[in-house]
Amino acid sequence: MAIEPGHLRCEYIENPLGIDITQPRLSWRVTSADRGQSQAVYRVMVASSLENLANNKGDLWDSGKTDSDQTLFVQ
Repeated sequence: MAIEPGHLRCEYIENPLGIDITQPRLSWRVTSADRGQSQAVYRVMVASSLENLANNKGDLWDSGKTDSDQTLFVQ
């Protein structure tokens, strides 16, 4: 089973509005129903619509796949 991101934060805030920082720090927690699962890669996408996200289209910003287990203060 896949791991799922949750508790998404930007500059320590859930669902922020009006962030005026050029390189905001992002954080999340990962969970899985299966024991022993962990994150090895992440990809952060920012899209203008939920439809674009559902189609894996980060039309505003896409970090690309990054080999890392980092979940705190990602820039």
